[in-house]
Amino acid sequence: ERRGLAPLGPFHRFQLKAARARRSRQSAMTLSLLMPTNRASVPALSKVLHVASLASADIEVVIADNSGDDAKRRLLDGLRSDTVKVVSTEPTAPRVNAQRVLDESSGKWIQFIADDDYLIESGLRKLASFAESIEDGSGVVAATGGFFVESPNGVSSLRYVGLDAARGVDRLRAFVSTAAPNLLYYGALRRDFVELSLVLQGQLPFNLSYHDQVISALMLAVGKVLPMPQYVYLYDLGGWSTRNGSRAIDRGYQQRAGLPLSTDLLQWLMCGAEGASLLASATFQDLVGREGPLMAQLWLDHNHNRFRHDNRSEGLQACPWLPQARALHAKWDRKARLESGELLDDIAAFLREAGVEQADAYHQFWTGL
Repeated sequence: ERRGLAPLGPFHRFQLKAARARRSRQSAMTLSLLMPTNRASVPALSKVLHVASLASADIEVVIADNSGDDAKRRLLDGLRSDTVKVVSTEPTAPRVNAQRVLDESSGKWIQFIADDDYLIESGLRKLASFAESIEDGSGVVAATGGFFVESPNGVSSLRYVGLDAARGVDRLRAFVSTAAPNLLYYGALRRDFVELSLVLQGQLPFNLSYHDQVISALMLAVGKVLPMPQYVYLYDLGGWSTRNGSRAIDRGYQQRAGLPLSTDLLQWLMCGAEGASLLASATFQDLVGREGPLMAQLWLDHNHNRFRHDNRSEGLQACPWLPQARALHAKWDRKARLESGELLDDIAAFLREAGVEQADAYHQFWTGL
């Protein structure tokens, strides 16, 4: 059983008030540093060793390995200590491994790190101290320092500005105005929000590459993200560093979800409709507040703009259901604004015609919130 929200059917309402108040164990640490890891390469192992070295009396490290690699398991077994926990399982879905690493942790604040990224030790310790100073009830959902972003072209820096605004709509507007990869999930996040986000992700009919952005929109609607001057996280763009690489990753998610490749033409329509449904839903009203519909429209407008300016047709020639996807694309390209209800109807109808088994579940989930 998960802590926070109990596992629910996909069409039930989340018990948000209970999730905020309930804990299955007393938090012992201020910050838990969590690494769900699947790679067994030398670079990945070096990152695992680096993370283990950051454990201290104030920072708990939990490593959950689902690679199934025996040599890696033996290495990890030697890292266990009072402040380093190691869990090894057979290969599982990434979300399942993220849930497992969270379940083994105790911190009030959660810092995730991927096994191809790097943390700056001095910044991390400042972040732990900074998070400890944030009072309960202050409306803060996350704290973050600066990021370094590595690509084949070199290293750039990223700082989010305006995410600590008093109004959720101003925070979301600042976020969508930032021309950078979405790294919010690599800040220090309140445990109760991480619990909520993982349960929500577990209910989604499809796991798609843009869902981190949908969850980040909900995060900013729920509370402030406080900035800190020190740099903390070095993020490796990897395959996301080029347009072709990013598109290949997006399409890989779609294919693994059982969607036709032509669905890629509709990606930003789906992202807009899903995020707007979350922000304006009755389910999340207690957390989001009265500005939910306003934030939902802002999210729709942002994704409508992305949809219109991101030509995703390359490589889709003669793929199944392309004429139907193009017709739907043309319809919403002509629209002055997106409307989530009609848009979800159209997306579900397209998926249904394409023979996608979860088409009805998709529609019921997103319209049932």
